[in-house]
Amino acid sequence: MNSMGENLDVLAELPVHGEVTMTLRTRTPVCGARTTVINRLGRLRAAGVIEEFEVQTWPDEVVLSDGATTDDAVQTFERFERWADERGVSVRPAFDVRTLSSLVGRSREVLTLPMMSLAVRSGDDLVGVFPSQRGERTWTIGDCLDAYERHLDGGRGADGEPASP
Repeated sequence: MNSMGENLDVLAELPVHGEVTMTLRTRTPVCGARTTVINRLGRLRAAGVIEEFEVQTWPDEVVLSDGATTDDAVQTFERFERWADERGVSVRPAFDVRTLSSLVGRSREVLTLPMMSLAVRSGDDLVGVFPSQRGERTWTIGDCLDAYERHLDGGRGADGEPASP
């Protein structure tokens, strides 16, 4: 018998009403596919589908063995991992923790951050992290934005409620 978490569709948990905000975290420079995501977020905000979004930049990687646990990127990763663990999904391999060894025998643990990551909040609650995955199934930032774009004006019924997919 499957547990409830095994059947979870991360997109099905996303709220379509209320105080939905999104945070895009990205490496610099912010160009190419990243600007496309920002433009899509702007369109969702302008249409009132989401309340607000923000863009934050972060480094390619953070050395964990240097006491970086107070680093914002590390704290964000830890929050995302807790969210994923509660749902039986993973934020890896987008986030990768590995040990690097130098030629002089010193090793260090490094957190590699994804090119882009999107957090979805409803009020103060984290309700979605993209990309995330379970087994062979991956939910991308594009999947998340596609789900919300279905709720643009053309995707609403006459009563203002979202139309069925």
